[in-house]
Parts: sequence; C-alpha cells; structure tokens
Amino acid sequence: MTDSRDEICIEKFNVGHADLTLIHLPTDPPVVIDTAYIGDIEDFYDQSETGRTIPSDSVQHCFLTHFDEDHVSGLAELIARTNVGTVSQPYPFEVARTAADDTPGISDLNLSVTEALEPQLTSLDRSILDNTHVARNYALMELLAQDRSSIESKFPDMLDPTKYSKRAKRVLEAPNELTIRDIDGTDRFSFHDDAVTVDVLWPATDVLTTDANTDTWTINELSGVFRVTTPNQTHLFTGDISGRVEAELCARARRAELKLEADILHASHHGATEDPDRSAGRTVGNSERFLGQVAPTHLIISSGTSGNYGHPDPALFDRCADHGIEVLWTGVHGHIRFNQTSIETAEPVSRDPYVLKAKRGE
Repeated sequence: MTDSRDEICIEKFNVGHADLTLIHLPTDPPVVIDTAYIGDIEDFYDQSETGRTIPSDSVQHCFLTHFDEDHVSGLAELIARTNVGTVSQPYPFEVARTAADDTPGISDLNLSVTEALEPQLTSLDRSILDNTHVARNYALMELLAQDRSSIESKFPDMLDPTKYSKRAKRVLEAPNELTIRDIDGTDRFSFHDDAVTVDVLWPATDVLTTDANTDTWTINELSGVFRVTTPNQTHLFTGDISGRVEAELCARARRAELKLEADILHASHHGATEDPDRSAGRTVGNSERFLGQVAPTHLIISSGTSGNYGHPDPALFDRCADHGIEVLWTGVHGHIRFNQTSIETAEPVSRDPYVLKAKRGE
C-alpha cells in the first residue's frame, strides 16, 4: 500500500477488536472517527513509511460514537500527541447515566480519571462511577473540558504510575485548546470547502430530550450514527447500535426524515448479529432489513480473527452474500483505504463473503 494520498480518502485502521477511522483531506488536517484502545492508537504514530499513520501535527475534528473502551480510550493518546481542534460526543452524561449499561470495568489500570475527578463530579451517580468503564471514559471527557493546568496541583498523585494510569497522565500533557461538544441527529459538519460532510443521524433529538425514552436505551443504542459523504462515496458509521435502533432508523428513512443509503456500511458492533442480553428484548444488529435499506456495495468489519466475543457472527457473511455485498474485514484484509475511485487493502484477500466466512471458522 503506497502513501500517495493527494486526494480525499477514508482509512480504516487494523486495530483488532476496536475501531479507528481517519478521513484524509489533502490540504486540511484530517478528521478521526473513534480512537480504539490507547495502546492501539499509539502504534500508528511511527509507521509513516507504510502510509498507515496518524498525522502528528493536527486533527481538526474527532467524532466519538460512544464511550466503550474500544472506541474512545485512545483519545487520551491522540490529544497528547496531536493538536485536536474539536471532540464531538453523542450525548451528555445526564443521558448516559440513565441508560442501562452494566458492563464492568476492563481493569484497574483504567480507573484513574474517575478517581481523580470524583471530588468535582459530586452530582454523578455513584453506581455508574464504581461499576462501568463508560463512566470512566466520560470522566475523561470531563477532565478534558477543565483547566488542566490546575489539575496536577489538585491531584498530584495523578502522575504516579503506581496509582494512576497512563491515560490520565497523557490527558494532563495535552494542550488546553480543545473544544468538546455534544451532538445529536440535527447536526451537520462540513470539511474541505464542503467536499466532505458528516451528518449525524442518531441519537435523534427527541430521544435525547425525552426522559422516558432515554431510560429505555442502552449506551450502545445511543451510539452516534454518522453518514459521511465525499465526492464519490458515502460511508455509514454505526458504532455499536442494535437492531432496535436499526429499525428506528429505517422507519425514519421511510418517512423521509433522513437518508440511510450508503456505498460503504461500517458494520455495527464489530459484525455482531446477536445481542447477549436477550432478557432486555433487544433485536439483532446488522439485520436483513438494515442491509436492504442502506443497500451498500461493501460492508466493513473492524475486528480481529480470534472470534473473541463471538464477533463477527458467521451469519453476517451469509446475509452479505444474499445481498450481493462484498465484505472487507480488517482482521483479514488489514489496513483498508477508500480512495475516491479505488479500494486498497494491506492484504490482497478475496472479498467474497463465503471465503471470509471460512476464515472466521479457522
């Protein structure tokens, strides 16, 4: 894969069971969607010779789909190494803490930001602070929004690696010139003289402003859904949404409230099609209905090949074959670059869904 990026292109990084996308703009700083794990994003600052690298000077905008570790924890490294102009998040914490997310923390190494902020975040729900990695990542955002020049004096132990994680230290090392904003389904962003647009399709404004609704949506279901349009392609990024959200989006599309059609669909939840929490009445993601409504030529799966968490589900390859959709899978194809008239992959492997399904079983 060459590094001749003199045109707009969208790059999907091979970060295992995580998500990281860069929108390259020839004469402007790039745009990033999700930041993977902190260790993953760190690996891409020293690969300029391969063309698979994150610019070290500036990123004009970083969009976060939601606050799971594999989508957001690399933000600390990104802002420490790179001048990031704006970070957009899909919902304020007042919504996040009412959502039914009971995922336990990944490890004690990631507790630092919440612990440091606890005296200042007195209004937050203690059960969220204690039990979810989502809260720790939102606390990171709260820390970014503050005057970090005073944080070290208030919490000197944050620089002690035996007590606080690398993530907290990297946040303190970041510049203060950072704008953080909440986004919803009414927002549109334009870049590179309007050659690239990012439309936020979800969470919808009515969902975020109705308490009865926010009580019923999980953190994954409140993932930001972004429709990115370039001169010759349209990409749809879906975070970790479930089939329930897909059905809602399809209904809104039928009412002409939004456009779902896209050339490239970035599969939700790393290609999962089964919701583990059956008791919550959730439906499967990457559904037949959604594939038909979006009508992509290509589906992108960002995950490793180990089959951890059951992702990607082998059934998804069958669905893609039925719809005539080519599959690109970072765990097999490696780094993927969408140029305006071509697609490059680090590994020249077949995109046939049935061939890839066989690799899923290896």
